[in-house]
Amino acid sequence: MLCAKTLNAVADYGADYTGATFATTNLQNAIDACLPGDTVLIPPGIFLLNNGLTLKSQMTLVLSSNAVLQANTMGIWLKNRSPILSGKGLDQVTIEGGGKIDGGGLVYQRSSGIEPGNGLRFRDCTNVTLQNIAVGNIPTFGVNFENSENLTIDRLTIRGRGFDNLHGSSDGMDIQGAAHVRISHCNIEVGDDALCLKTIDGAHPCHDIRAGDCTLASTCNAFKIGTGTVADVYDVVAEDIVVNRHSHPGKGNPIASGDCIAAIAIESNDHHRVHDVICRNFTINSCYCPVYFELQNRQSYEQGTMGNLDNVLIESVNCLKSVQPIIFNWQCDGANKMRDVTLRDITVRNFGTRTGANLTCMDGSYPDANKNGEANAYGIWARGVSGLKLECLKFYDEGRSKREKLVFDPSVEKVDSSQIDECTSKSP
Repeated sequence: MLCAKTLNAVADYGADYTGATFATTNLQNAIDACLPGDTVLIPPGIFLLNNGLTLKSQMTLVLSSNAVLQANTMGIWLKNRSPILSGKGLDQVTIEGGGKIDGGGLVYQRSSGIEPGNGLRFRDCTNVTLQNIAVGNIPTFGVNFENSENLTIDRLTIRGRGFDNLHGSSDGMDIQGAAHVRISHCNIEVGDDALCLKTIDGAHPCHDIRAGDCTLASTCNAFKIGTGTVADVYDVVAEDIVVNRHSHPGKGNPIASGDCIAAIAIESNDHHRVHDVICRNFTINSCYCPVYFELQNRQSYEQGTMGNLDNVLIESVNCLKSVQPIIFNWQCDGANKMRDVTLRDITVRNFGTRTGANLTCMDGSYPDANKNGEANAYGIWARGVSGLKLECLKFYDEGRSKREKLVFDPSVEKVDSSQIDECTSKSP
């Protein structure tokens, strides 16, 4: 049996670490030379890329501290539209080491309709570990897993500008149709959704997802299930999450203040079921809407009936600043309602000053908490939910809007508010 080797991309394969010439071929040669169990070491330096790198199964890539994989900023990478690091159908891949992947994304215009590839993209892969790396300046998804399973993601830092009309960033981390995923100690600040779970085909549900001890900032949504739900999403726990305002939101953001649209967004749009979801121990320092539930039938990807959204627990949430209340919105007269949702131990300080109004119904358009108007409630505004349990809720009209605390559309039924002010007993 051969012993595993460490292949040094500079010493063994001559990669330029000064950033003066392209290192793509040298780095790819080192990866291609790996036998099962081998490691490619990228030592400190700047490694300029004019194309993405394709990984192999049963390998480790060590991107050393002070090493940077730098996508070419003169447009070559834009034309290739390649992820910086990618793999398809791989098993047993680890990327670690403390280094940085830089997409050079500030030179690209979102509005042009042409964007380069993801920072890291894995499709149909198993047993992938990402730990202790940084990803920045990616105009599209920073880290993207599609139809993969057994994923460990720990201590990732992902950075991108606010939404911005010209030079914004896209999603930070997307988990699409993936299963058995563990996400921990990540810090994500991007223009679009920070941490997003969704499904992209009917054969791959998204399930057994655990995310914890993370800090999120976005000028769209912070933690989100959706928009795409073309298969079920279930068995999801997100806990011990801090949501901040983006530090450099830029111009042209969906929310003028640069706050995220929703700190927690849970949606079913495409005929399938979102269920058994827990969001626990969230500190929301600033947002537009603290929690947004939404159910509709977009008919975007396939014809079908309305999906389901049920068995959701939101507990131990402290929102220090919002404009909207907690929102449940629905496609009016839809076949199904949202069901069996518990809100427990939640505090929301609402600084909205407008009178607000009843929200318009979901109508198949793109779903976000800012699309249907500003609600005439400062605590909860609800439509299309059956089986709503309210325990230990504290809402403050800090903006002195004089809106109602709770506004329930006639479609809401089976509300248990007997413990809405009861805070002596909390779940562990």
